[in-house]
Amino acid sequence: MNAWDRLWFAVTLCVTLATLLEIIRRLPKYRLPWWVTHGPALAWAGVVLIPWFIALRRGYWPVPAGPGDTVPLNLPVIYGYTLLALIGLTAGITPFTFSGRHDKVNTPLFPVKIRPTRAFIVITSLCITYFISCGFSLSKVWVLSSHSGEDTYSNSADSSFLTLSLVVLAALAIAYIARQQPLSRTGIFLYLALVVLVFGSAHRYLVMILVLAYVIKNNPFKVSHGVFGHRLVSFVMIAGAIWLVAFSGLGKLSALRSGASVSASYIYTSTLSSFDVMGSAEYLMEAGGEPGQLHGLSYLALPSELVPHVLLGSRTSPPAAAAQSEVFGNTGASAPLWEEGVLNFGAYGDVISMMLIGTLWGAAFRWATLSRRRLAITTAAIGPVWILFLYQALSRILVLAAIDLFGSMVVALLLWNWIQASAGQTPAVHPGVPTRAKGRSPTGNRL
Repeated sequence: MNAWDRLWFAVTLCVTLATLLEIIRRLPKYRLPWWVTHGPALAWAGVVLIPWFIALRRGYWPVPAGPGDTVPLNLPVIYGYTLLALIGLTAGITPFTFSGRHDKVNTPLFPVKIRPTRAFIVITSLCITYFISCGFSLSKVWVLSSHSGEDTYSNSADSSFLTLSLVVLAALAIAYIARQQPLSRTGIFLYLALVVLVFGSAHRYLVMILVLAYVIKNNPFKVSHGVFGHRLVSFVMIAGAIWLVAFSGLGKLSALRSGASVSASYIYTSTLSSFDVMGSAEYLMEAGGEPGQLHGLSYLALPSELVPHVLLGSRTSPPAAAAQSEVFGNTGASAPLWEEGVLNFGAYGDVISMMLIGTLWGAAFRWATLSRRRLAITTAAIGPVWILFLYQALSRILVLAAIDLFGSMVVALLLWNWIQASAGQTPAVHPGVPTRAKGRSPTGNRL
């Protein structure tokens, strides 16, 4: 098959699997939200299909290893592994499509009242922690040059879990806007301030997630009449999203973070490449990467990698990151998450690792959508924004990076729970929605 045929086969497989899951989801007995059922496949499509389509339209597939380096458009080495990853993700989520809600009962919404003192303590502590992670240097807080965003995801020997405080702040902010309550002026100001802070740190994915999360959770066309400020901020965020993607904003952040002087054409190319880890994966395997070459070392190294470096001292990069660095050097290039499974155990590692991701996704969000606990309600309220985080996790070769990311999200949700006042009243539900017996889940099981 030529490159276009391979792309359309991948699209057909993705649509077919999604259709089968949707048929099950629409049965009266099974009603998980669409973003839970289709989240893994949508994240996979964002990682695989979008950059592939762009490369085919462009006529060549550049990679960041060096000027002029390209890979074949038909992805001869990784094509099969890529399809296996989709099958693994689908297999992981499928059992949970048969165990959703038994009817269309919406999750109850507790009115969220924030304790200002606790909120101040949490936000200030996280900001100070991030400042400490930057070595008490304001130039590293507002960097836009030479600073490697990989440190946020613990991909290097010098990385620190302290830098993840920025991810915790972002998750807290998204939990705030997901409350389905009117946003205060103070809350909007702090959210915009965080966007500016993350922009200054040049973490491209986090900037994009914050901007798109605001647009997703605060549709400007659904804001009640007279709330001009909220609508204005929403349109500003939409403009920011358009600038990031359509006007090479991601490429500008990439260039600023690299500290190099580059041409306008490079910035445009870099914007397109910001969505691409597939070309890097193909290049990695063609440059000498072998399926199963690590023999599980990546996963054996996980326990020590999860211990903060301040306790065990500086140490070498994780095996998969080291293999990647041998090919790409310090370019910031990465490969999809399933490539770590391939490097460790070949095709079996590919499928099993993605099945595990799909299973964890389904288990976590089935609990979130069925439980009436406050933490579960907040988790479910974030909704489709979780797909953006899964897309980010699938765009990094290390499972360690995914653990860092979602671990930070869990910490943020626990902190969000702590800064809320206790609900001293019966939870509210959407008008016209039947309620359940107190203390029981929609399935009838006591929580």
